[in-house]
Amino acid sequence: MPFVIDDIIGLVGIVIAVPGLVQTFIHASRWLSKRLGEISPSSEKTDIHRTPIESNQIKSRSFPGLSYKDAYIKAVDLARNVQFFNASNGLPELIDFQGTKATPLQDQRFTFVFAFPKDRTKPRSLRDVFLDPINTPPPPIPRNFRFILPRKLAESICHVHEQQLVHKCLRPESVLLFEPSPGHSSELKYPKSLGSPTLADWQYARTTFQVSRREAYDDWTLAMYQHPKRQALPGEVAESKYKIGHDIYSLDVCLLEIGLWDSFIIYDNNVPKLSHLLSEVKAKCKKENSPVSQNLTESQIKQKVYITVAGDQLSYEMGEAYSKLVIKV
Repeated sequence: MPFVIDDIIGLVGIVIAVPGLVQTFIHASRWLSKRLGEISPSSEKTDIHRTPIESNQIKSRSFPGLSYKDAYIKAVDLARNVQFFNASNGLPELIDFQGTKATPLQDQRFTFVFAFPKDRTKPRSLRDVFLDPINTPPPPIPRNFRFILPRKLAESICHVHEQQLVHKCLRPESVLLFEPSPGHSSELKYPKSLGSPTLADWQYARTTFQVSRREAYDDWTLAMYQHPKRQALPGEVAESKYKIGHDIYSLDVCLLEIGLWDSFIIYDNNVPKLSHLLSEVKAKCKKENSPVSQNLTESQIKQKVYITVAGDQLSYEMGEAYSKLVIKV
C-alpha cells in the first residue's frame, strides 16, 4: 500500500496516502525497520539518575469519567491485544490482568503485569545507560550497537502497531536493556554490548480505535518526545488525537538520541534539565530574527532544534544515510 512522505508527522515525516488507514502506518513502521537494517556502520568510533526496576513490570491504567463496566471493556480490549506480545519481538509478556472498582478517593484501576524476558538479567533503562559516567566521551560501546538498537526498537514498534495499539510514551525511560544470565561471555555484556531491548511503560497504551481525550502531558520530560500536535498549554487539549504516526515521531527522537549517544535530559540533584547540547541549539534558534522563527510555538522550536541537531552533529556521528533517515525518511 503506497504512502507519501511529508514533514507534518515530525522527524520521520510519515503521512498516509489515504487518511485513516492504520495498515499504511504499519507498512511505514516495517519500512523504517528495514531501512535501519540496511544502514551499516562505516567505522568504530554528573549525576546518574537511576529508575527503580522491579522483577516484573506492573502498570496500572484508569479510565476517568467511565463507569466500571465501560472501563472494563476498554481494559479487556487492551489486554486482548497485549497478550500477543513476546520477548522475541522486544515486547514483554502479559502474565496477569486485574481490575479494581472505583472508590470515593480514586478512579477504577486495571493492573497489567508483564514478565521480563527469560534468561535475561540486570535491566537498565536506556536513559540510565546514557547517563552512566562510563559513557562520557568517548562511549565504550561499539558503534555497530548504535545501529542495531534503533533497528530493534523499530521492529518492536512495528509489532505494537500490528496489534492495533499505540504506545504513546516511547522515550529512553521506556526502553529496558537486559544482559544475558550469568555464564555467558563477557563480550555480550555491558559496556561491550548494549544487551537486548524490551519496551516498557504500557500505562498510556491504548487501541488505535479507542476514542481519544486529546490530553497532553504536563511533564516536559514526556512532552519533549511528543509530536507538536500532541502538545498543549496547561488546561488545553492537544490539536490532534494520538495516531500511530506520533509513535514514529517519538521513535525518531530516540533514534536521534541514540545516534548522538547523548542524553537529551540530564539531572542536577535529581532535578531534570535539558541537555547542554539542546539548550545551546535552542538558544540559537530563539535568537534568529526571521519572521517565521519569531512566530514559532515552544513545541515547534523544539522540533526545529531536533532537525538542526540531526542535520549537523548526527551525520558526522552516524553517517548521512542514518541522518537523512531521522530527518526525513
